[in-house]
Amino acid sequence: MWRSAVAVISVGIASSSVSHGQLPPPARSAFPQWATDTSRNRDLQLPAVAGVQLGMSEARVRALLGGPDTAYSFDSPVLDSARVLRYPGAEAVLNSYGVQTFTCWGRGCRLPGSVRIGSSLRSVVTALGRGHPGYGRGVSHSLFYYPRRCDCWLEIQFDHAARVRRLIIEADNS
Repeated sequence: MWRSAVAVISVGIASSSVSHGQLPPPARSAFPQWATDTSRNRDLQLPAVAGVQLGMSEARVRALLGGPDTAYSFDSPVLDSARVLRYPGAEAVLNSYGVQTFTCWGRGCRLPGSVRIGSSLRSVVTALGRGHPGYGRGVSHSLFYYPRRCDCWLEIQFDHAARVRRLIIEADNS
């Protein structure tokens, strides 16, 4: 449940930052300059992670991934009433509009193409281009991609060896 709360809190932080027209400064990246770019827009297709897309209904998620290990609902000031479906290696947060956040870290977790859990930083940059280091204080071990035709972002988290450890797509609910 703590992961869901973190996702909801991060949506709230992003929405409060963006709605005032002022973004905090980019985070310091743990990655070399060839891997990062501070422009926000990319010509990426709407991302799908492990086949799950933003806006997908609970029935479609269940048809794709099967029955979840755990499912529960909670009230959120950002998402209104939300439902969480937890799978081994993945989690979907849905509201009345469908999937709002999908996070995965299991073996079947991948983007269309060659990016998957365990991919190197270089293979991610080759497949998707340079990523944004994110915002905030401290050192970022993530790259963010903001597709132009989507009020959303794709976050790719890396371990300290610069290998993909988690893929996240999230709707911008600001």
